[in-house]
Amino acid sequence: YFFSYGKVLRDNIFSSTMTDYHWINHSWASDIFIYLAFSRFGFWGLTFFGAVTITLILFFIGKASKLSFWDKSLLFPLILYLNDPLFSVGFRSQVLSIMALSLLYWIVSSENSKKRTAFMLFSLFLFWANLHGEFILGFGILGLFCFIKVCVHIFQNKYYLLKSECLYYLGLGFLVFCATLINPFGFGIYTEAFRHFGNPFAQYIIEWNPFILYSSLWWILAAYSIALFMSIAIIVAKKEFSKNAPFAIISL
Repeated sequence: YFFSYGKVLRDNIFSSTMTDYHWINHSWASDIFIYLAFSRFGFWGLTFFGAVTITLILFFIGKASKLSFWDKSLLFPLILYLNDPLFSVGFRSQVLSIMALSLLYWIVSSENSKKRTAFMLFSLFLFWANLHGEFILGFGILGLFCFIKVCVHIFQNKYYLLKSECLYYLGLGFLVFCATLINPFGFGIYTEAFRHFGNPFAQYIIEWNPFILYSSLWWILAAYSIALFMSIAIIVAKKEFSKNAPFAIISL
């Protein structure tokens, strides 16, 4: 539809029911990339596109965490295994969201100037808000990151930094929020996301339901939780929790 008419589809023209329902397509840009890959190269195109995306996810994680070759050799196969339920169902817009999340992790962990960080985050959320609705999760994580950084300053008695840091984070949040509104549906992408909360039909969508007790996914989550708590305990024992607090708490 986009390439035939040169505009984003806003009406529900492909359904015999709810014809007056105006669909907020939060992943319209992802659909364009997927269409281009498939229409020109078939399933091999989608396979390559998905492989490149997953490789970028691992690349940004490695850059952000400053992992050595041996760290990557140990951790990357584990990451692929833990995310197999998502990656194994084919290329979806959710995979692009995970890539954006790993890019967010790299940006906030890099030692860039405040102006450069603000520009990179603005650019990231400008694209993310058009790729997939999970940008709201990224927005929430960024807000939590800024809040924890302020709390760390208070804990370390660095009160002289509070005013400038708080003003910067508030301005950064407003800038990122404005970036997310640059999309064909404006604030509608937020109302579409909020519409999902409390929706009775969510019980029929497996991704919106708790894991079945003692299922493979349940055991994966249990193993990840144990590893996470052990890692945080080691960080606390080494007296490095303040330095790693934002990432440790966000992971929890």
